[in-house]
Amino acid sequence: MELVMNPETRTLKQITMDDINLVNKTFMDLMGESVGPRKSFIELNAERANIDV
Repeated sequence: MELVMNPETRTLKQITMDDINLVNKTFMDLMGESVGPRKSFIELNAERANIDV
């Protein structure tokens, strides 16, 4: 069975954020209850996704 979080194959990356207000806005856009900002983000960034279908 192949698992996404398999410790032997996963990649962990540490990130840092300089602008806490931008981080909060982005988090709410992607994880908040409002669908509009999330949909806009997906539409604007869909070509950048690396999807293995």
